[in-house]
Amino acid sequence: MVHRYRVDEKGAKKLYKKIGSVSCSLFGGEAVYFNSIGFRHLILKHGVQRSSREIKRRFALLPYVAEIVEKSGRLISRKEKITNRPIHRHGKRTYSPSRATFWTLRAGVDGRDVTVIVRQFQGGKKHFLSVYDKKNKKLPS
Repeated sequence: MVHRYRVDEKGAKKLYKKIGSVSCSLFGGEAVYFNSIGFRHLILKHGVQRSSREIKRRFALLPYVAEIVEKSGRLISRKEKITNRPIHRHGKRTYSPSRATFWTLRAGVDGRDVTVIVRQFQGGKKHFLSVYDKKNKKLPS
């Protein structure tokens, strides 16, 4: 099945890969990585594809993410919980329970509040998980 957002996906993926990682002043200069987990979460939620409208909206917010993480975002919340960490065993993707910390950063951009979620699994590196604006009031999971 071909999706209309595919055209936007190529540009979004190119921009996402270009970011790579950014130093975050809120984390004392520690790097936040933009890996495949974050990009996948823009398209899927719990393994189910988001609507094409939602995907396009999240892709449209990508140009603001690096700046929000790097310098202009304010820390809204910090939360710890047990979550499933994706791991690869014997060539197959499985999930293992792991303690994770989530940080919510927010900044005003072009007249709207843009929220960025950063996640860190216990003992791992901080990585971008999600971005959304005020139109989507549900927090990503």
